[in-house]
Amino acid sequence: MENIWLKVILPIIVSLLFPTWFSLIWIIPSLIILSSALGSVFSIENADIQTFDIIMLIVIIKIVSIVRRRFVYSLVYKHQIYKAIVSFLGILLITTITAGIRFGAEIFLLEIVALLRLFTQTIVIPLIALSVMKEEINHIRRFLDYGGYIIVGTVVSNIWLLQIGRPLGEVQVHEGMVRYFGPLGDQVGFVLLYFVFKALMYQKLWEAICFVVGVVLTGTRGALGALLVGLGIMLWQSSFVKQRIQLILVLLGICIVLGILLLFDTGGMRSRLLNEELFKMGINQRLFTISLAFRVFLDNPLLGVGFTGFKYIALDYGAIEEAVEKLGGFAPNYIATASNQFLQVATDGGVIGLGAFIWIIFVISRSLRRAMENAPINQRPIFAAGYLWLWSLVIGNQTAAWILPGSLISYLLWLLLGLTISVELRTRLAEQERHQVGALRPQV
Repeated sequence: MENIWLKVILPIIVSLLFPTWFSLIWIIPSLIILSSALGSVFSIENADIQTFDIIMLIVIIKIVSIVRRRFVYSLVYKHQIYKAIVSFLGILLITTITAGIRFGAEIFLLEIVALLRLFTQTIVIPLIALSVMKEEINHIRRFLDYGGYIIVGTVVSNIWLLQIGRPLGEVQVHEGMVRYFGPLGDQVGFVLLYFVFKALMYQKLWEAICFVVGVVLTGTRGALGALLVGLGIMLWQSSFVKQRIQLILVLLGICIVLGILLLFDTGGMRSRLLNEELFKMGINQRLFTISLAFRVFLDNPLLGVGFTGFKYIALDYGAIEEAVEKLGGFAPNYIATASNQFLQVATDGGVIGLGAFIWIIFVISRSLRRAMENAPINQRPIFAAGYLWLWSLVIGNQTAAWILPGSLISYLLWLLLGLTISVELRTRLAEQERHQVGALRPQV
């Protein structure tokens, strides 16, 4: 009974008692992080149902219950972002059902639970859009600021916490290298990239440097590559370089800091880049995963093998035996994902799913640019940073998948999309008010 209180009843009571929906946003990532520690509430065959799933179901019911036939609410649910996401999820549902018919009920159940988990996570988009209508707009920036400070704080504090034997979250110690992740795990480096770009957009150099230090402490080479891509886009795009000389000096300062951190092998980054044995080990493991995923895709090009199905189907391709032969051993993380987001979608949904995913990228990119142009001046850097972050992931991150259930990278992306919808909503409401005032003004 005590476990039920901790896993289900207490989180439900807390979520329902929070005074605002915007406050509820804090609960969702917390439950994602704590889901493994809390364990499953119950299981359906071999699929585990977690506290996060139950709370998100309540949130969905709460959102549906307040839908009204009013301009505000109808606009919230008619944005092109929803059409793109619903199309993508719909295709994944079809491919998952097809995979269940082809590969059996056991795999289908695991895949459908994962897909439902991803769907419930996207509910943060309307949740944010509706919340912003009831909250002060400055709450957005404060929420993002506090979130960024907490995340980088958990990473940096582990330098000291490891010394006293009480690390917070994940810390990897291997062959003299120490990589600091914290509660968010190995995805934290990619999450911190957004806060680097946001600090730069607000021209807060020292804050940006702190976040860069957090990225390097993770030792994530993919995050470092994505950071450099984002900085390159910032310099290239004319809308980000109104003061080109100042921006060049800022980027030069960031590069100097990166050089110093690499010199001292912070987070084992230099070792992982320059040590031939370590570098080859990482490359070989990813090439093994990518080649295996590519074979799965070529055998299932149209509809794929269902959402997250690669890690189950890969076993039928002799993943364990091949890993032992080529890498000297096998670990489950070798086939946990396809090690590339585009390839992950290709194995999940085939070429149809891949086309829908590419459409989502362009819809999100266009929406972030529009929000950057229409938002209040002091809020525009939020969306400019989101635009840079999106393309840094799309172009610079070719070694990880990030549209997955429980991913805090995609969670942050859904949060930003909710904000973009709220900006357009406010813009249209303002236009409607101006038309109404104009219509009521007496004609001369």
